[in-house]
Amino acid sequence: MELRWQTASEQNNKGFHIERNSSGSNRWVELGFVAGHGTTNKEQGYSFLDENPLPGTSYYRLRQMDFDGGEEYSKMVSVDFRNLQGFGNLSIFPNPVHDGELNLYFGEMLDEGTAAEIHLFDALGRRVKTAFVENTKATSLSIDGLAPGSYLLEVAVGQQRFHQKIIVQ
Repeated sequence: MELRWQTASEQNNKGFHIERNSSGSNRWVELGFVAGHGTTNKEQGYSFLDENPLPGTSYYRLRQMDFDGGEEYSKMVSVDFRNLQGFGNLSIFPNPVHDGELNLYFGEMLDEGTAAEIHLFDALGRRVKTAFVENTKATSLSIDGLAPGSYLLEVAVGQQRFHQKIIVQ
């Protein structure tokens, strides 16, 4: 499971501790650390790979550390790794989505020669986004330009179809 985030600028940023828990409680486990860029006015992108995601719902957050010992926590984000109707480890996150893209994690279900069609429909049933992916573990669907509201996501692999309500904020 690849976690991605970005900063618009940084001041005295030592780095980020990546934390996870499985119950939504205050029992957080540190998964790793990603070094920051100190002080910069440039946008910076970061990623971290959770190589052993937990089954079911997991919660992630970042604990950003300054060089002087100060710290700040990000908002908590949930990811659901359920076995969904034969869709293996299909995970769709974040939901609600508000940062410009919806992430889909397929795990091993899209092996060589297997493709998925992804469609996003508005409340009136109009298709507003479409993507085709193959031979990948993860992809992102841009939600830029979509009005806030409820949408229906459809993921099709062969004859199987999975549907999930998506909230755009």
